[in-house]
Amino acid sequence: DTDVKFFECTPDTSIDIPEKIISREHMRNDLNKLLKDLDPKQRQVLLLRCGFEGRCMSLQEIGNVFDVTKQCIRKREKKAFIQLKVEENQKHLRHYLEQ
Repeated sequence: DTDVKFFECTPDTSIDIPEKIISREHMRNDLNKLLKDLDPKQRQVLLLRCGFEGRCMSLQEIGNVFDVTKQCIRKREKKAFIQLKVEENQKHLRHYLEQ
């Protein structure tokens, strides 16, 4: 009865708790709503750059996708971030940072 092993008492941290899974899904939905307000090319640049659709891509890689220079991609990315930084948009995401 007292032969309890350490691993039997240690919680499995590789498994997300349901609250975390739900919170992550809500955050993804909120981000998608904000991204829909962007110009389609700006949205696609951010999705590729931040890895929402797989892995994070470099400016050069995204430039190759759009057949433009990485400087052009950098400008689109900057414009998108400026639009997302609007105070009204930040209110929707601030509570995720506090978790």
